[in-house]
Amino acid sequence: MPSPNPYSWTKLANVLYIDQPLGTGYSSGSKAASDNAEVTFDFFHWLKAFYDRFPALKHKNTYLMGESYAGIYIPYFTKAIISNRNILNINLKAIVLGDPTLGNTAVMTDVVTTTYLHQTANYYNIPPTILAAFAKADQQCGFDRIMHQLTYPPTGKIHIQGNPEGLNFLRAKEKRQTPCFDAIPNTPSLINASIFAPCSIGCATYTTAFAYLPTIHKCFDPYNIHATCAYKRDSSAPRYWLNQPSVRTAIHAPDKLITDCNNTVFQTLTKELVEPPAYRILPEILERGVKGFAVESLGDGVGGAEHDLVCFLAPLRGPIAARKKGLAYCVDELTVSAKRNGEQGLQHPPNHEWKINGTCVANWGYERNLSYHHILGAGHMAPHDLPEVMFAYVRDFVLSEVGYGNGTA
Repeated sequence: MPSPNPYSWTKLANVLYIDQPLGTGYSSGSKAASDNAEVTFDFFHWLKAFYDRFPALKHKNTYLMGESYAGIYIPYFTKAIISNRNILNINLKAIVLGDPTLGNTAVMTDVVTTTYLHQTANYYNIPPTILAAFAKADQQCGFDRIMHQLTYPPTGKIHIQGNPEGLNFLRAKEKRQTPCFDAIPNTPSLINASIFAPCSIGCATYTTAFAYLPTIHKCFDPYNIHATCAYKRDSSAPRYWLNQPSVRTAIHAPDKLITDCNNTVFQTLTKELVEPPAYRILPEILERGVKGFAVESLGDGVGGAEHDLVCFLAPLRGPIAARKKGLAYCVDELTVSAKRNGEQGLQHPPNHEWKINGTCVANWGYERNLSYHHILGAGHMAPHDLPEVMFAYVRDFVLSEVGYGNGTA
């Protein structure tokens, strides 16, 4: 039975949920978008129509928020808005991206996978021979050298050799074939064969780990590694509630049933390897005065049993945990701005502590309009896993600057 949420963000602001692209949620229309440019076009013109219908809302502060693949959507939406002020002039204050697909997909997947496996080896009980197989592949692929390039401040641009799994945007002309390696990689030799399968263009540590982990963790959930067989994330209850005729009538939803995921939309859009927003778009947004908030869900220490997951990263077999360093590398690559001598990435590690009732719930950093938070102890759906913490985050960091002052709530 539904019950009131004491940590609903509607207690802090007016919240508008947008089902997009066409085909998701309650959305309806005649032609679904086939690429990111069409998705951006549709969203921009829908937003204009919304403000044309409710002009009194134009003067209010606007925040665009989303997670996962919204790391692609929202920066592109924001660029469209700030580039077309003559058409849609709204008070866009900030964008908030949770566990976002923000940078070079190869970095956010293959490059950091082996590091993640080593850091969670005790939790998963991964045999040393398996870890050694991944470590050897890291050396052959040059990933171990890349992992040493995450410094504050950065010493230069990060170089990825080759085109792991066809996911390196800078070498996007090399196409990955699917399906690829079909055997279950549960031995060192099979892991090696999977990683270097010719059809994957080689160095497929990400896909191999995703196929391997369910063999040692029966109820493996890539959205929260601490999910157990007794307690797994269940989306049936909210879906059942949203599909009730009385609920649809109350929220003026169309007469249609919704599902959790639309694989057609996913498969269509991920065929395109979009230029990562971290390359040019996000720096431009920050330079033009729109604040950026990057939120990563993390466990509570290097080498511990981490909760965090960066998922929905690529058109592979599904999401996989990549840990904080995938997003950290993307932030490290940002060059903002020419007015600041072209400073790249964060100049200082994001290690400020944010405490609630005396307990540290996050580490954070803030430089040149970019706020970067590591939320401790949450999975990919941080507002679901830690509703009190994320309520305070929106209240104290996004909608105000209370959190920056004393680091407590």
